[in-house]
Amino acid sequence: MWRPILHRSGFLALLAAALMTACGGGGYGGTTTTQTKPTLSPDQAAFEGFALAPNALYDPALDLPFTGAPVAGTSYFAEHHVALAQSPLTYGPQKGTFTPLVSLAASLGVPATALEPGRYLIGGQILVGSGPQYTLIYSYQGTGVRTDLLAADGSTTVLSRLAANYTVVPLTPGQPAPADFLDWFSALSFNPVLSTGLTNWQAGAAFLEFTTTQVGDSYSIFDGASSASFTGAAPLPLRTGSTIATLMAAGGIHSTADGVDYTLANGTVSLINGVNTYVAGAARPGLTTQSFRTYYDLNGNVYTGDLIKDGTVIGGNPYAVAAPGTPLGYTLNDSASHQIRLNQAAVQSLQAAASF
Repeated sequence: MWRPILHRSGFLALLAAALMTACGGGGYGGTTTTQTKPTLSPDQAAFEGFALAPNALYDPALDLPFTGAPVAGTSYFAEHHVALAQSPLTYGPQKGTFTPLVSLAASLGVPATALEPGRYLIGGQILVGSGPQYTLIYSYQGTGVRTDLLAADGSTTVLSRLAANYTVVPLTPGQPAPADFLDWFSALSFNPVLSTGLTNWQAGAAFLEFTTTQVGDSYSIFDGASSASFTGAAPLPLRTGSTIATLMAAGGIHSTADGVDYTLANGTVSLINGVNTYVAGAARPGLTTQSFRTYYDLNGNVYTGDLIKDGTVIGGNPYAVAAPGTPLGYTLNDSASHQIRLNQAAVQSLQAAASF
């Protein structure tokens, strides 16, 4: 902070006055200001405790049966993680790329296509998201943590989300994990074939629980053939050489995945981002994140996808609940709208507990 000079004249007086003005002073009767050093919010501090190197934010990926043994080539239990070299608070937005997937199960490999990059319709173009080695830009927005998923080109943003309500939950050796954790890893806790028990936690094991909301509307585009797998920006059309108008005039479009006939009675057609688009009026059934079936007129064909609206809370994993007498012996419930990520000690504990 600059203080007034009591005895000055000539050039020194002009120089002092200029310095006072630059620092917010207004001469002898002026006021001075001090800059407030930015500080982490509790949510941001919790995030950095996991994500800032030498730590890392672990995101396990699993597709395991709720009964019986897993099947190699179909089932998987893997992890990938990301670490930030510097704090977004001090150094601004930080780019982070997830490591390649590594299997946590001795008998299972890494999924070949289950974690395909998403496809997004932006400005009339189909863009491929980075994945499964996702590249994201992490930044702080308000008191929360914003992530912007980049396209495969490494520069274009295709999906943005804002996380908040972070809670760090320790996993105590010899004690079962909280219900939210067991729901997230439901198959491991529900199917006795898969685990020796989720109580032998390593010292320091913990997980991060938080909620995530969609930032901006997101229009995804899927492969029209449900059995096909694609990796480029040319998904298979739902109908070739046709239009939404033609299909609607012929009675609508049946979605096997949703079990719904989509018509003009339960959806609307409009020009969105330069593309003629059908959006269903009701959310797709059976999903933990609210999304709406979409159809697009592109390149003389009709493509399918869905819309996640701005402000939508992103759902968690479905979990199994015992239901004796039913064909499967259990039912699937939607988990609460929370996300879970782990530290290294928690991941190593899960790996040690896996019995397959």
